[in-house]
Amino acid sequence: MREFHDASSLSVDNDEERTRRKHVRTPPNNTDGDTRSLSDTWRERLTEGLARFLALSAAVDYQDLQQKRDDGRYQFSRGRYKYYGLGSLVIFFAFFSAYGMGHMLSTMADMTWYGACISGLVWGVFQWCLERQMLISIQTDAIWWKKAIGLIWRSGLALMSASVMVYPFFVQSNRAEIDVRIGEITQHRLLETKTSSEAIVDLPRLQQTATAQQQSMAQLEKASVSAAPDIAVFQQRAKLCWQRFQKSEKDWDTQVRELRRSNQSVVDPSALQTSSSAKITAIIEKKTLAREQCQLAENAVNKRNAEWRQQKTRELNAVQTQYQTTLDNSQQAQKRSATLFDAQAERMQQSARSGFAADFFAVAQMVSDDPYRRFQLLWWLSWFLAIELVAILIKFGTSSDLDMHLHLQEKATLMHLEKEAKLQQEAQTSDYLRRLVQSQAEQAYWEKQAPERLAQTAQDEHAADAALRAEIHSLQRQCGRSVAMLEAALVELERLDALTQKAKARGMENGEVTPNPSMHRLCELAETDLQKRLGDALAAT
Repeated sequence: MREFHDASSLSVDNDEERTRRKHVRTPPNNTDGDTRSLSDTWRERLTEGLARFLALSAAVDYQDLQQKRDDGRYQFSRGRYKYYGLGSLVIFFAFFSAYGMGHMLSTMADMTWYGACISGLVWGVFQWCLERQMLISIQTDAIWWKKAIGLIWRSGLALMSASVMVYPFFVQSNRAEIDVRIGEITQHRLLETKTSSEAIVDLPRLQQTATAQQQSMAQLEKASVSAAPDIAVFQQRAKLCWQRFQKSEKDWDTQVRELRRSNQSVVDPSALQTSSSAKITAIIEKKTLAREQCQLAENAVNKRNAEWRQQKTRELNAVQTQYQTTLDNSQQAQKRSATLFDAQAERMQQSARSGFAADFFAVAQMVSDDPYRRFQLLWWLSWFLAIELVAILIKFGTSSDLDMHLHLQEKATLMHLEKEAKLQQEAQTSDYLRRLVQSQAEQAYWEKQAPERLAQTAQDEHAADAALRAEIHSLQRQCGRSVAMLEAALVELERLDALTQKAKARGMENGEVTPNPSMHRLCELAETDLQKRLGDALAAT
């Protein structure tokens, strides 16, 4: 309670001091008869506005920073400089974040300079709000594990913010190398696209088929001018035949010479000559037949070569036809492949000129492959991360007189709220007890009066019940009469309707176009009288 009293009194004193400074202004010193110049006035206003903006950036009240003692010195001198420094760091980082975002959008995106300036300004305001919110959420008197958890997630946010700020500077400083990487990546993707577009239209298979057909044509052309593979058998047969013929021809020539010599040596050669001539003729015919057989064997060699060459020529023509068809299909496939490649290549060229996406991929590849560029990126990132973490670490690790004052104010406010909540709870409890006591008193009173009022209540209920039964009985009788009258009226209506139908049927039998007017009038009068009586009966009930 003493602590609460001290904190409350301190808070009240501070509020009174703020009110006094707010409403009481010290008149200007006119002892020398001079007035302050306009430049001094503007300088003071500018200084005050800057101080207020620094206090707002540091998430602290400006009046707390400007409190003074009776001797004229500031009340919280150490905390004043601490929070002004924190505000300066927040503004510094917000300014660099705005510049980095605007620079990135103006250099790596198709955006006008005023659009980039507006975007950078919005991003800077966001970073300023984020840094300020992180400072507000820090509790310097928290235990170590809460501070560790808070430092971890705040460091993660700081890392993301520093990455967004470092990336455009890194890209701009390595613009030439990134363009080279983008070109290499685009060429590699174009080669892959060409291969895939050819595979889509089945061009490699057609090219392989055309190559195989060219090889087949070369082999067939070579085979069409060469001898048949089994021509050696036919040549061997012809050679053996001629060898046998030459051997037999010598014998046959010897026999013919001997027969002719014997014919010349005979004195009366008439009969012998006839026999010899017949033998000579038989030998000559046998010789001629053997020569013809050898010539047939030799002709078989030529015929086999001719058949072989004709077969290979036909096969060559068929393969040439297939080869021409394959060439036509290959040309069409090349056209389709070129169309697909051109369409995809245009998209790839646009992707290479897209800015962010191409640069991200090229930067990732460059950082993973080049250790010097990786060190450059990490060094810049560490530097900007340290700049952003300075304010957080200062707020976490240091405690000043102003921090103690703010902590006491917060604690006093919490205690005041707790006291109000406790008073409200006690008031609710008192009201509940009051209503409970009142209900218990009423219940005791009615329990005391119950024996006397019970008989009277029973009599009243009996009398009310009797009156209700009598009224119900009367209503039942009236309803019974009304129901009887309604039934009688319905019977009369049915009779009137039957009488009307009978009159119409009789008139149609007599050839009358319209029913009897007098009969129709009587039926209407009867219905009207019946309806009037029903209305009177219903009104009476």
